[in-house]
Amino acid sequence: RQAVQRRNFLLLSSFFLLDGCKVEYSPYSATTDQKNLNAHNIKLLNKKSSTQTESFKVAFVSDTHTYYDNFLDITKAIASREDIDFVIHCGDITDSGILQEYKWGEEILRKVDLPYVVVFGNHDALANGRRIYADMFGEENFTFSYNQAHLISFNTNNWEDHSNVIDYEWLETTLQAMPLGAIKIVAAHVPPDDSKRFTPQQIELFHTLMIQYNVSTVIFGHNHNHASFTKDSVQYITIGAASKSLYVTLDIDSTSVTMEKIDV
Repeated sequence: RQAVQRRNFLLLSSFFLLDGCKVEYSPYSATTDQKNLNAHNIKLLNKKSSTQTESFKVAFVSDTHTYYDNFLDITKAIASREDIDFVIHCGDITDSGILQEYKWGEEILRKVDLPYVVVFGNHDALANGRRIYADMFGEENFTFSYNQAHLISFNTNNWEDHSNVIDYEWLETTLQAMPLGAIKIVAAHVPPDDSKRFTPQQIELFHTLMIQYNVSTVIFGHNHNHASFTKDSVQYITIGAASKSLYVTLDIDSTSVTMEKIDV
């Protein structure tokens, strides 16, 4: 009888100890208090946006994974500037797609003290990451305008989630709805010309859409080394990973987009 009472006491003690702590029972948890952060921040941008075609500057980071010290240094560097209007994270804000990594990444990103949006990365799709991203940030494909420039976030992750098909039809429909002469920028995670992931037909289709609808710049992450090139007047930019201690800015006006790489 005493053994049973002792066992019950230990069980109750364990329950109360756990009840007083915040315990994440599974790395595959997908419940978050942060909801639809991209839509929230786009609303903030809509309030700041001008009806005129005024120049502005955007900072881009990518592939922060679990490089938290580097990521924090980058956000501090961006926050110290007065010429950045908002920030775009081009994906892989996590390494394994688990909830705690999403939370840690977002906590660091918000230190820029500016509106921001997060593109869906291939590592963000691992485990329950797709559900968490949808809950925390929202749609995988989305678009918004700022100072008469148009920015498109396009999901190019085609391996990590087999249910995902790259939605070129959505991309073309979205581009069709935009004024032909307006500045257009497409942000993605996986480079749309990755020959290991995409067929020659898919690569050609993407580039043809960029030319047809007068897209100025395509910017992406995934590859950890910074690079850029121009093809048929379309500027293609790889940001580079946070482990390289860098970020990229785009200076955007009514006729041009100028890129600068900043080492931190």
